[in-house]
Amino acid sequence: MNIYLAADNTDIIPGDLIIRCVARTDLAPVPRTIELTVRIKDDLESRLIEGNSIWAGYENLRYRIVKAERGGSSGLVQGADPLAALTITALLYSCAQVAFRLPRAVIRENCNLAELYRACGADVAIAEDFSVRRFTCFAGDVPSFDLARAMQDEAAVVVLRDGMLSMQRVATLATQVPVDEILQSDDSGQISSEFL
Repeated sequence: MNIYLAADNTDIIPGDLIIRCVARTDLAPVPRTIELTVRIKDDLESRLIEGNSIWAGYENLRYRIVKAERGGSSGLVQGADPLAALTITALLYSCAQVAFRLPRAVIRENCNLAELYRACGADVAIAEDFSVRRFTCFAGDVPSFDLARAMQDEAAVVVLRDGMLSMQRVATLATQVPVDEILQSDDSGQISSEFL
């Protein structure tokens, strides 16, 4: 996966500097995250700081760096440069704000989930939405937990498609036509456990 430091794909982190890259997709209030460990070289450390952005994935989505931690010195040297690494965690930019504590309370009844995301500081495009009966997130709380609870109460999840959030009920997801099918082998007849 290519990791860019600019939206126009002109400033790429060289692949030989990327030690580890984990892109996570989840049905959670912040549906995409990236964990990245890079070798520090030139001005890379000064550009990968908390609050800055990176762009990644086949959709070239923007991610906000929420944690940057320099590893200890390895004692190894390559050429004249000591080898050191920087580990960052980045959240999908449009949803990242719901992972931070709120300075004020957000209390709503009978409102759309998109309205709740915006009230909690997210700036996200919504494709599909539904109404939530009751939502509370008190000052000093992290809204992602309360958003997850509201979705659980409504039996719904957040799905990211084409850079937009779709709030969908689990029953609706179960009725969709599968994109692909993974065939099972005939080895299942040899398993005698009740827990399959």
